Amino acid sequence: MPKYVAWGSYCDGVLEKRDRYRKAHLEGLTRQKESGVLITIGPTKDVTQFFAIYDAEDEVLEL
Repeated sequence: MPKYVAWGSYCDGVLEKRDRYRKAHLEGLTRQKESGVLITIGPTKDVTQFFAIYDAEDEVLEL
């Protein structure tokens, strides 16, 4: 399958704002990883952006 790269920018104060959503977010990433669609994901060193690599049939995937 083709590989796709996703990237984006975090909002200001992301480390403080993410707490209430973090558990559900990590659970969703775990499901994606277990299904084989998510290869890797993570923030940049300065936590201003993230990058992810997906293995998918096409660019659009409904979760």
